[in-house]
Amino acid sequence: TNPRTSFRPVPQLLGRRLHDSFPSALADQFVSHIRQALTTRQQVPFEYSEVIDQETVWFEADMSPVGSNVAFMVARDNTARKQAEWAEHESASHLRALFENAPISIWEEDFSAVKAYLDRLPGALDGRLSEYLDDHPEVVAACMRLVKLVAVNHATLELMDAPDQTHLRGGLAMTLLPESRAVFQQELIAILHGARFRRPHFEENS
Repeated sequence: TNPRTSFRPVPQLLGRRLHDSFPSALADQFVSHIRQALTTRQQVPFEYSEVIDQETVWFEADMSPVGSNVAFMVARDNTARKQAEWAEHESASHLRALFENAPISIWEEDFSAVKAYLDRLPGALDGRLSEYLDDHPEVVAACMRLVKLVAVNHATLELMDAPDQTHLRGGLAMTLLPESRAVFQQELIAILHGARFRRPHFEENS
């Protein structure tokens, strides 16, 4: 729909077969979508790319049936979105590589179940969570068990002498020493209040 990125001038397309105007693989793709649209009598969305002025341009398109043996295609340039997706993927891959290869132990954990559990505690509503946890160490232990282990890096596996992440399913409840639980308790209070908390290095059981 953008003349600037039109894959062919319109006069060059009129009266010509698709295979005379496009690379064979792309023409085959168009023919397949035309047949699908005419058979199902429904609009067929798809994506394709073509090299235009020595650059790869991506299109999102809709093939729609018009009559019994005619289909109409509308294509929109979505190269910018594709490039943004690729950049996001590259960034995520870079961050994952940093995570995996960091020389220190890193644990990626999900505390959503812990937050839901804390929200239901009677002491969570009147600002007495710290005292409540002091009086109920079993609640701290329960929260440890609710922490879901998402991922660990290679340094963690080496530190814990574990062949893979499945051997660390016990998470914090398995690895923390008793003296580290007071720090975890402070983390629970921060989570309930929506504050950030940087957990200091724990000495783990090995």
